[in-house]
Amino acid sequence: MKTIAILTTGGTIAMKQQGDAGVVPALGAQELIQALPNDIAHIAVEDIWNLPSPHLTVHHLRTLRSRVVDLVFRQGVAGVVITHGTDTMEETAFYLDITVSPQAPVVLTGAMRNASEAGYDGLANLTAAVRLAASDEAAGLGTLIVMNDEIHLARWATKSHTAALNAFASPYRGPVGRLVGKQVILHARPPHRPVLPAGDLAADVPILPAGLDSSPAILQYLTARGTRGVVIEGTGAGHVPPAWLEPIRQAVSQGMTVVISSRSRGPLYDKYGYVGAYRDLAAAGCLFSDGIDSAKCRIKLMAILGQAGDAETIRRWWETV
Repeated sequence: MKTIAILTTGGTIAMKQQGDAGVVPALGAQELIQALPNDIAHIAVEDIWNLPSPHLTVHHLRTLRSRVVDLVFRQGVAGVVITHGTDTMEETAFYLDITVSPQAPVVLTGAMRNASEAGYDGLANLTAAVRLAASDEAAGLGTLIVMNDEIHLARWATKSHTAALNAFASPYRGPVGRLVGKQVILHARPPHRPVLPAGDLAADVPILPAGLDSSPAILQYLTARGTRGVVIEGTGAGHVPPAWLEPIRQAVSQGMTVVISSRSRGPLYDKYGYVGAYRDLAAAGCLFSDGIDSAKCRIKLMAILGQAGDAETIRRWWETV
């Protein structure tokens, strides 16, 4: 059997109800794996930390990536499973996907119900994740998320509901596969994109929503402060209110990397000729989302700015990774 490393990091999968204190971290690594089937893989488990995922920082992401790289490229494990809180799972998964070469599968999973609730889904999700990580089918797919027996690419997966067992989705694309009993069934095998050469992260990348009649004052403040990068969540196919255009030009001219995403899912494109539409933003020197959401745009820009300083390298990596 293959050797699969399980790294536990906390989240609902490791929580229980503690009276009036609410649902809190309670289960360690050994408690999480004790009911796993013993016929899937040899398991090596490590308790990395036990935190709710909104508590994670860039330091945690760097630490986790370093451990994954060591396990895959130095210790030669066949795959890595990470138990993780669902609130920021998609950000951690995407960070690993763009900074770790897909030599071995990395699979994140968690739970929507805590271990005190009827219908706790943690064990089923963990079993599915180990089965996927140990499968030949997962080879070359990079980092994946498995929840509710569905297999999602880290690039497109998002938590789309606050409480449902099928909370994770890949909007407009769908899962690339699912687990049926002991079988791993893939519907698609998209090629993996290039990865960044290292895992450094720049911490200071805000997301600014640019909705109806919203003010660009925070962008102007960040420009004056010398912030290196920002994600502006525009509307439609990549549009901002007219009042934002000149502050965006000024920000770019002063060395800020400005990425345009959209609160609407889908690709951004050049169609309209009105002020603040895609072509104005492109002329100003902005970069654009290729369909990933604002949270992932932020993670991607943080990773690029953590490793690149010149505008040409930033743009090249943005367009290829």
